[in-house]
Amino acid sequence: RLIEAGRPIEAANELRLLGADADSDLGQDLFDALVLAEAWDEAVEVRPDPPAWVAFLEASAISEPRLARVLLDEIDRRFGDSLDESQRIAVEAARGLLADA
Repeated sequence: RLIEAGRPIEAANELRLLGADADSDLGQDLFDALVLAEAWDEAVEVRPDPPAWVAFLEASAISEPRLARVLLDEIDRRFGDSLDESQRIAVEAARGLLADA
Protein backbone atom coordinates (compact mmCIF):
# COMPACT_ATOMS: atom_id res chain seq x y z
CA ARG A 1 0.00 0.00 0.00
CA LEU A 2 2.88 2.37 0.64
CA ILE A 3 4.03 2.00 -2.96
CA GLU A 4 0.55 2.74 -4.24
CA ALA A 5 0.49 5.81 -1.99
CA GLY A 6 3.67 7.09 -3.64
CA ARG A 7 5.93 6.25 -0.69
CA PRO A 8 8.40 3.68 -2.05
CA ILE A 9 11.21 4.51 0.38
CA GLU A 10 8.92 3.77 3.31
CA ALA A 11 7.77 0.60 1.56
CA ALA A 12 11.38 -0.55 1.16
CA ASN A 13 12.06 0.14 4.84
CA GLU A 14 8.95 -1.80 5.89
CA LEU A 15 9.93 -4.71 3.66
CA ARG A 16 13.39 -4.79 5.23
CA LEU A 17 11.80 -4.86 8.68
CA LEU A 18 9.87 -7.91 7.50
CA GLY A 19 13.15 -9.57 6.53
CA ALA A 20 13.18 -8.83 2.82
CA ASP A 21 16.50 -9.26 1.09
CA ALA A 22 17.79 -10.47 -2.27
CA ASP A 23 17.10 -14.12 -1.46
CA SER A 24 13.79 -13.83 0.35
CA ASP A 25 10.29 -14.26 -1.02
CA LEU A 26 9.91 -10.48 -0.70
CA GLY A 27 13.08 -9.78 -2.69
CA GLN A 28 11.26 -8.75 -5.85
CA ASP A 29 8.94 -6.46 -3.89
CA LEU A 30 11.97 -4.86 -2.26
CA PHE A 31 13.65 -4.39 -5.65
CA ASP A 32 10.49 -2.82 -7.08
CA ALA A 33 10.22 -0.40 -4.15
CA LEU A 34 13.89 0.57 -4.45
CA VAL A 35 13.58 1.22 -8.19
CA LEU A 36 10.48 3.33 -7.63
CA ALA A 37 12.45 5.26 -5.02
CA GLU A 38 15.30 5.62 -7.53
CA ALA A 39 17.63 4.06 -4.95
CA TRP A 40 19.82 2.54 -7.66
CA ASP A 41 22.78 1.44 -5.55
CA GLU A 42 20.49 -0.36 -3.13
CA ALA A 43 18.43 -1.89 -5.94
CA VAL A 44 21.53 -3.35 -7.58
CA GLU A 45 22.40 -5.05 -4.30
CA VAL A 46 19.03 -6.83 -4.40
CA ARG A 47 19.04 -7.62 -8.14
CA PRO A 48 22.62 -7.34 -9.47
CA ASP A 49 21.86 -8.81 -12.90
CA PRO A 50 20.01 -7.24 -15.85
CA PRO A 51 16.85 -9.41 -16.16
CA ALA A 52 14.90 -7.82 -13.28
CA TRP A 53 15.94 -4.34 -14.41
CA VAL A 54 14.90 -4.95 -18.01
CA ALA A 55 11.60 -6.51 -16.92
CA PHE A 56 10.83 -3.47 -14.76
CA LEU A 57 11.70 -1.19 -17.70
CA GLU A 58 9.35 -3.10 -19.98
CA ALA A 59 6.54 -2.90 -17.42
CA SER A 60 7.00 0.82 -16.78
CA ALA A 61 7.80 2.25 -20.23
CA ILE A 62 4.19 3.13 -21.02
CA SER A 63 2.69 3.71 -17.57
CA GLU A 64 5.63 5.58 -16.00
CA PRO A 65 7.63 7.20 -18.82
CA ARG A 66 9.59 9.58 -16.57
CA LEU A 67 10.76 6.75 -14.33
CA ALA A 68 11.42 4.53 -17.36
CA ARG A 69 13.73 7.16 -18.88
CA VAL A 70 15.78 7.37 -15.69
CA LEU A 71 15.79 3.58 -15.38
CA LEU A 72 16.94 3.29 -18.99
CA ASP A 73 19.91 5.53 -18.19
CA GLU A 74 20.75 3.33 -15.19
CA ILE A 75 20.53 0.15 -17.26
CA ASP A 76 22.81 1.69 -19.88
CA ARG A 77 25.28 2.78 -17.21
CA ARG A 78 25.30 -0.43 -15.19
CA PHE A 79 24.69 -3.16 -17.75
CA GLY A 80 25.17 -1.67 -21.22
CA ASP A 81 27.80 -4.09 -22.51
CA SER A 82 26.58 -7.11 -20.55
CA LEU A 83 23.02 -7.29 -21.90
CA ASP A 84 22.21 -10.37 -23.93
CA GLU A 85 20.49 -10.08 -27.30
CA SER A 86 16.91 -10.38 -25.99
CA GLN A 87 17.62 -7.82 -23.26
CA ARG A 88 19.16 -5.44 -25.80
CA ILE A 89 16.07 -5.78 -28.00
CA ALA A 90 13.78 -5.06 -25.03
CA VAL A 91 15.84 -2.02 -24.02
CA GLU A 92 15.82 -0.64 -27.56
CA ALA A 93 12.06 -1.21 -27.84
CA ALA A 94 11.53 0.74 -24.62
CA ARG A 95 13.87 3.45 -25.89
CA GLY A 96 11.72 3.70 -29.03
CA LEU A 97 8.51 3.95 -27.00
CA LEU A 98 10.01 6.63 -24.79
CA ALA A 99 11.26 8.64 -27.76
CA ASP A 100 7.67 8.89 -28.96
CA ALA A 101 6.24 9.77 -25.52
